Amino acid sequence: MLHTRIRPFPQILRFGLPALVGLGTMTPAAHLQAQEVPAMSVDVELAFQSNYLDRGEDVMANYAKQQHVAYGANTGAWHFAPNITFHTPLEGMTFDLWMSFALQGRADRDVDGVLQSSPGGTDLLAEVYAPTEQLDALLAAAGLGSHTSLTPQAAIQAALEPNGKAQFPDCQESGCLPGLYKEEIGLARNDRIVFTWSYFRDTNLGVIGGGITSDGYLNSRGKGSPTTELFFSYSLPFLPIVTYEVYFHISDPDHYHNLSIGDSFDLNETFSLDMSIGVGYSVLDRLQGVQDVTAEARLNFGGFFVGTTTAWRPDLRFFDADTEAGSDSVPVWLIGGSSRADGLVADPSRQYGTYNHWFNAQVQSLLNNSAGADINYT
Repeated sequence: MLHTRIRPFPQILRFGLPALVGLGTMTPAAHLQAQEVPAMSVDVELAFQSNYLDRGEDVMANYAKQQHVAYGANTGAWHFAPNITFHTPLEGMTFDLWMSFALQGRADRDVDGVLQSSPGGTDLLAEVYAPTEQLDALLAAAGLGSHTSLTPQAAIQAALEPNGKAQFPDCQESGCLPGLYKEEIGLARNDRIVFTWSYFRDTNLGVIGGGITSDGYLNSRGKGSPTTELFFSYSLPFLPIVTYEVYFHISDPDHYHNLSIGDSFDLNETFSLDMSIGVGYSVLDRLQGVQDVTAEARLNFGGFFVGTTTAWRPDLRFFDADTEAGSDSVPVWLIGGSSRADGLVADPSRQYGTYNHWFNAQVQSLLNNSAGADINYT
């Protein structure tokens, strides 16, 4: 199938409504005069965003697969992103709750339209043309042997077993019933919740802060495991608009550094403008470098805001899923090149659909026959 290069400049558009809710306790006026009690407040922000960028990653990229379109600068789906910040009586200490709910493409979809044993599995009928061969391929996938060895009694017994052959994911390890499975690309799997505790102090040495953030999923279908990070922040006393942050993973040695500059400008009594740009540097296992350069602009007016975010991804290795050499990979010495971390990904507009599936299967067969080897065509 034809490939497309990972977009180095993903973008999003956001708009929403910020709100402020004040919380406190009633205290007699005489006591207040003797000792002021700090107030507690809650900031609520309701935002709608055309995509979801996380340190340069296009989190909603599966929407392009659902639509059978090529990846673009903004091929993600709209999502609702509420944010609640609790300001404690201790100045500088806050608790923040951010969530994301996809508004489009939430359900899983069958994007390849082939018989498989599980979502995203191989085509059970690939390069199998004779009716008896096709039947044998389906029976073998279900762990039922072949049409010559299968008896009605064996088929009934296999279906009635307590842990017998069933559809994914309730099937035995020996095989699942073939079916048109929906690929696990529904954007509801990306619904996120991020909890952050932070504490910042403005000192003679600058603004010093830190905290802990936990990033998890809102439903059991979430893709991946929750991530917890410790972070520290520092701004110079004579240049507070420049901030350095570092995030450390709790469970592994990965860490992420960000150096940003940002400020807010009052345009008039109604409008204000927030602008920032940051450079993110990641240190991962066997990979480190500048992961993203993200710029944001936000116009605030009358209790509403509209903004945009653009990320430059100078090192596409951080976003290329083809980073591990599998057992079916062609050796570099054989073809003089490798697809590992080349910044190329399969183009959904050339990968899914009946015609694309047939065409790619013909190319796969041609390569295998001409090369005399089992080549994985992607």
